[in-house]
Amino acid sequence: SALRRFDSGGDLQVGSALAISALALLFFGVNSLILCRKTVNGTNSRNDGFGIRTQATKTSDAAWNAGHKAAVPLLRTFGFLDILFALILVVIGILAPDISARLGITIRLIAYAVAGGGFLIAVKKADAAARASNGQ
Repeated sequence: SALRRFDSGGDLQVGSALAISALALLFFGVNSLILCRKTVNGTNSRNDGFGIRTQATKTSDAAWNAGHKAAVPLLRTFGFLDILFALILVVIGILAPDISARLGITIRLIAYAVAGGGFLIAVKKADAAARASNGQ
């Protein structure tokens, strides 16, 4: 039944694993959008806890701001993509709870690769802009 998420051996079904995996993507997407909004609103001051923290972005407030402003379009795009992939994983998990384990892993790997790759591209862009603002 749809309410029964464990098979007879007690293993989590692939569909449930997909839906649970969506939580990490949702977390990354929401955090990217929060960082984007804070940067656009001017409330993303240099700190040690939240933001794109590279050696270059941490050197000064100007470098921090330049780096984050340069990353805004990527943060926004990949934030929405991460949330979209999270929703897709949930839908696949609900509509196809018995898909093969190999396909389930492949779908998750693609979603995580896009999310991780997008954030790495944003970090590189932020770092380059911060270096440029420092005259490096």
